[in-house]
Amino acid sequence: MKSIIFITDDPGVGGVHQYNLSISKILRHRKYKLMHIRDVDIEIAKNDQLFFEKLEQPVHFIKNLEDFNNLLFKSNAHIDLIIFSNSSPFSNFEFKRVAINCNIPFVVVEGLVEPYLSFKHSKYLPELTFHYQNAKEVIAVSQDNLYSLYNFFGLPSHKGKVIHYGRPECFFKERQIAIRQRIRQKLGIEEDKIVCITTARIEERKGYQYLLDAIRHLIKSELWHKLHFLWIGGSFFAPQLEEYFTKQIQNLGAQKKVTILEQQPNIADYLDAADIFILPSKAEGMPLSIMEAMAKGIPVIASAVNGIPEELGDTGHLLPDPNVNPQGMGLQIAETIEDWVTRPHKRLAEGKKGRDRAKLMFKEEHMTDRTLQVIKQALLQKKRLYIS
Repeated sequence: MKSIIFITDDPGVGGVHQYNLSISKILRHRKYKLMHIRDVDIEIAKNDQLFFEKLEQPVHFIKNLEDFNNLLFKSNAHIDLIIFSNSSPFSNFEFKRVAINCNIPFVVVEGLVEPYLSFKHSKYLPELTFHYQNAKEVIAVSQDNLYSLYNFFGLPSHKGKVIHYGRPECFFKERQIAIRQRIRQKLGIEEDKIVCITTARIEERKGYQYLLDAIRHLIKSELWHKLHFLWIGGSFFAPQLEEYFTKQIQNLGAQKKVTILEQQPNIADYLDAADIFILPSKAEGMPLSIMEAMAKGIPVIASAVNGIPEELGDTGHLLPDPNVNPQGMGLQIAETIEDWVTRPHKRLAEGKKGRDRAKLMFKEEHMTDRTLQVIKQALLQKKRLYIS
């Protein structure tokens, strides 16, 4: 049985987290022996830890390089491969150096690549290039992210593979009227309302401030009475920002038109209750929330940043990059919503196009199959090593 260490710095939410769960499950199903190492705060990651406990897989939380070294040598384990599942190119930085020094083969998966970090941490770029040179493979989740790795982070030209994220079958099931009615009744949303949903943790990067600007415009619209906004993403990440949004919504008198929920485990059900999906992010890798909406046949309004244009293709509506003209985002969101509300045939057509694209490109088995191919190839390149 091949032994794999799976290391991540993800706190247990978002796309990297969902990727980790999907790959972990398929590796366990294929009878690989897994050890999970989390370079995050234990309290932040406790929900993820519970998941791994249910899978009966060991989870080790580490805070520094000494913890990592002690874990490796104390375990006295055979290690065939390490998978570094990163939230940024500089994630798990020192641990990759240990893997190189111990001659342990490793694969790097970059979940989010933000070019500004290459300037902020420029003194570490030579070391990062050294890591990439020694990796068996470097996986990016979008073509845009791969280009950024080449252009800003020193990824060698002979390394790099794009493997898009994928979502499980529950998101590809036809939307159910009964679920739609149940969720709306639970939330107190009338059946005739057009629900504009956003499923992303509430933080500045996700662009909720632009949704608030859109609401300011739409309050003046004759269509305002037809709309309801559903934001699912309340969390511990930015409680002060969430509180600010709540107060602003109250000041606008829109508290009955905007529902804010914490992150929910059954997102597919909430999507059944929605009509339009909106994500005006300032930076993304390859957002799962957009894939999920597309898979459900919900038309998407999203900003043209990073992997999103690649994800949407010619479906939905691409907003301009909010980093270029943030002041105009709210109006553009509002105008697109008004257009789709007054032209339901267009809204439904965009949803169908998105669903067709998601079926073709973003199924979970596509992601896991391609990732397994990379892992198998990496294992073939190096015999088992003994750490003692």
